[in-house]
Amino acid sequence: MHHGVRNVISIQMSGRWFLIRSVHDLDKARRVLPRCAKDVVLSHGGRKMENLQSLVQGYFESAGFKVEVQKEYLIADKLMGIGLERDTRLVWVAPPGRRPDNYENKLRESISAIRPNYPNAKACVLAPSREGFSRDLLRTLAQSGVRFLVPIQFFDTPFKVEEAPKTSSAIADIRSSAASQKRVPQPFRLETESGDTQQDLFSQLRAELGKPETPTIRIVVGRAGIGKSFLFQALFARLYEDFSSAKREQQTRPRPIPLLPEHLRETHTLRIDSLIDNFLRTDIAVPIGGDTFEWLVVNGFATWLLDGLDELYTGDPHFFDRLLDLVTAPGSKAQITIWCRDSLLTTSDAFSEFRESYGSDDTLKIYHLSEWERRSKRQFVWLRQKDRL
Repeated sequence: MHHGVRNVISIQMSGRWFLIRSVHDLDKARRVLPRCAKDVVLSHGGRKMENLQSLVQGYFESAGFKVEVQKEYLIADKLMGIGLERDTRLVWVAPPGRRPDNYENKLRESISAIRPNYPNAKACVLAPSREGFSRDLLRTLAQSGVRFLVPIQFFDTPFKVEEAPKTSSAIADIRSSAASQKRVPQPFRLETESGDTQQDLFSQLRAELGKPETPTIRIVVGRAGIGKSFLFQALFARLYEDFSSAKREQQTRPRPIPLLPEHLRETHTLRIDSLIDNFLRTDIAVPIGGDTFEWLVVNGFATWLLDGLDELYTGDPHFFDRLLDLVTAPGSKAQITIWCRDSLLTTSDAFSEFRESYGSDDTLKIYHLSEWERRSKRQFVWLRQKDRL
């Protein structure tokens, strides 16, 4: 599944992509995703190019909608629940490369003609930004029951704790713990040929995950007690603040997703599917399925952070295959970061095989937390005893 491989076939099943080079790979795709869509889309080699309309289509299809794409708008439809109630969505996507004042009149005409045919549908206009749209158009949309959204609003899955702050939540606990503690730089080395020690892994990961360049699985390792979970909490809290700020400014940034041992407590199987299903059930405000959850990661609207799940990494035989499916999908922007004990790199066959296969590839980065230098130790003592840097 290395990047740059030619003569491969990419198969899309229920919004997920698999690279197929052999019958074995096809069997793996079927095993990992048994509930496949009836339609299979093939593309040979190359990168699947996405624009805003195709993103909308892929998003709805990952959620099981039947999508009909028209020239000026898109209709998504599916039957919901035991009573088979119809859920219909209407989306007008701003045409790329055109100024809003050049097509506002045509947009009004389209909404006036189409909206009455679907009075119960949830409807919106989706554009990269609000810039250039007139107040008159926004009033027209409001009168027609059509929302105006930008990508970070459309492709997002709010946490329950955002809508009900008093809700018990692992997310709230992480943020509270991070806010109550002050941190010092945590030196590290990237597993490369040079292996030079660098100053602070928190700053490095925040910068990389804020503006990722390629789809990547990152593994943070260190001995017990070196501060892995402390780093995880601080990084998630900061990434969440960065995301929330970007969303207020209507700028696209991935939502950080913390996946923790708490999300496996009510399951008897150590499988990534169980982890995802429990997270979606306990922490996501608007119900979505696992396929949509993964679609958001592949398309750069969410980033996964996994901590304290060493038993899952070694106990699920398909764990790393599943992650590779996400980062090697055509056009993938997936960013996944894992925290674990350093001993797993050598004692776990799954880790060792994965590291050997992809350690020299941009797909995988391994960060080793280093022992604190004298300056960091002094700062830590000051924080604990005098509450100051």
